[in-house]
Amino acid sequence: MAKTYDNFDERILVIKLNDKPSSWEKIKERASGAWKINADTIVKKGIEHVIVLYQQEVIADFSIGDQVGYYLTGKDAGRVWMHLEDYEGSNELQGKTVEYRTANPATTKLYSELGVIFVTPDEVDYEGGFIVNVNNKDYEISTYFGESNEYGDVYIEIFVDSIPIHTLQDFYNINSIDEEDDSLVESIKNAIAAEVNDYFKYLDDEDDE
Repeated sequence: MAKTYDNFDERILVIKLNDKPSSWEKIKERASGAWKINADTIVKKGIEHVIVLYQQEVIADFSIGDQVGYYLTGKDAGRVWMHLEDYEGSNELQGKTVEYRTANPATTKLYSELGVIFVTPDEVDYEGGFIVNVNNKDYEISTYFGESNEYGDVYIEIFVDSIPIHTLQDFYNINSIDEEDDSLVESIKNAIAAEVNDYFKYLDDEDDE
């Protein structure tokens, strides 16, 4: 089974840290509490999945165990704590980058709202090809540049494992290239990364044959 993320309606608790703990146990300890969030939200919305972010990267996935409560006294009174367990679900995000700009250190988001990034523009090699890993499976990404017409308009075709997934029509004109301008390279990388991320975001599960 070649699985990708298969539940885009899953609501996830997002914990955002300002510094990165030095060990897995310390990450787990920090993520367990204390947070300014309503415990009823966790229970009523059936939230089971917790991700921990540091600088937009998911550094850990956890599952919420059978205990969620409030601190009653001390400096954390009124804040929520959780018993966390190792994550065993199908939407593991550890190691991925997500678009998460809110300053709130603890919020809930639908998986589809996270904007998971499978490849960044800096990782795009449109000349030699590159690999994208999705749920522990490698996919080979390649491109083909061709001229659309006699005027020098260039299209870019994008392939995943030799299967075409999208064509960027008339992306630039070969006669108007400034060799000293790096903005075209940046634009090409941004466009390819956006299409590849969009492809994998909505890719359905399929069986390996």
